[in-house]
Amino acid sequence: MSSESEENLTEQKVQSALKNIIRDGVASQAMGILTGGAFLTAFAVKLGASNFVIGLLAAIGPLSQLLQLPSIFLVEKIRNRRLIMNFLFLKIWGGYTDRFINKSVLAISGPLFMLSILAWTLKT
Repeated sequence: MSSESEENLTEQKVQSALKNIIRDGVASQAMGILTGGAFLTAFAVKLGASNFVIGLLAAIGPLSQLLQLPSIFLVEKIRNRRLIMNFLFLKIWGGYTDRFINKSVLAISGPLFMLSILAWTLKT
């Protein structure tokens, strides 16, 4: 017994999905290598980071996973991921960059963030 979705699954759709999974895997591995482990530590040392900063960089990844549980409830309640991300980026990240970082960081990262949302929207 097969469902409707299995009947509409063509070989072309399967091949397209496999290509997308491979691309996703490559991007995930690249991000994992560049944002953690030996590469990040060596880069931080090259920039002159202290032991505290290197430890903080190593801890940010696992600590950020703690935010996944509350975010599930938030997405389920609001049902609009784009609204949540725009709020978080513009209100929270924008406030921090305005207060603690040079405003040029916000001027560059804001359009890049919006461009990434546009690219994601057009891709899906």
